[in-house]
Order: sequence, then structure tokens, then C-alpha cells
Amino acid sequence: MKPHPRIRKTIKWGGAAVTLLLVVVWIRSESTADLFIIGERSFRISRGSVMCLYFKGSSHVFRHKATPADPQEVRLLGWHYDSGAEGSIWFGPLWLPLAVALFVTGAACLPDALNRLRRRAGVCPKCSYDRAGIAGGAKCPECGSGGGAAP
Repeated sequence: MKPHPRIRKTIKWGGAAVTLLLVVVWIRSESTADLFIIGERSFRISRGSVMCLYFKGSSHVFRHKATPADPQEVRLLGWHYDSGAEGSIWFGPLWLPLAVALFVTGAACLPDALNRLRRRAGVCPKCSYDRAGIAGGAKCPECGSGGGAAP
């Protein structure tokens, strides 16, 4: 079942915006460290990774041994999560959500790209029937779809 064109268009352009935002954040994180505090949660973005701390109560002192020995290991391999009596911490690489956003955006763009390639090649965009010798506005003799471009 094909998704509705409006939904695919929204996913395509929204995914492109999210992907671009993640690329900008990733590039910025290589040179600076940003800290955001929202209530009991704080987020730190630096060196290609993101860290989220959640504090139970009003204490912002988190004496937890959840930080890895080598930040480069977490940056390359994957997510880390740990929790204790004072709160919880998780951190991981920024490339992982970037890869997911890029994959979803690419999957939403693929049908349009294939349709453009088929039209340029002179075949029916729906069934790939060769439309050589058929008028531009004529229906496809194979599937009956509306007039595609003739070569």
C-alpha cells in the first residue's frame, strides 16, 4: 500500500529539514559545547555526541559513575544509559539520529526519483512499459494510466 502523496511530501520535506538541522548541530558540536537546562533535565551537546541528565528533586549534583572511560568509544559505537538513586544519564553519538533521519528522508524521496527517471527514459511511470511510438497524451496500453511523456 502506497502512502498518501501529502504524507510522503510532508515526510520528505520535514525529514530534509530535520536532517539539515542535525548536520548543523553535529558540525557545531565539533568546535563548541552547548548546555541546555530545562527543569530537572539538562542536555549537553559536544564533540559529536549528546548527553542527557535527569535529576530527581532539585539537586543538580549528579555524582554517578556513568560516564565512560573513553568518550570516543561512545561517540563511535552507540548509546549508553545508566540510572541511580539521584537520577539517570544517557548519551550517545549524533550520527545515529542523523542516519535514521537520512534513511527516512531518502525512502520518502525514492518514489519521486524513480518516477523522474522513468519519465526521462520514455517509459510509463507506473508500470515501466516502453512508450516509444505512443503519443504524449495517450493512455498507457499496458496499465491504462494517464498520459506520460513520450520520447
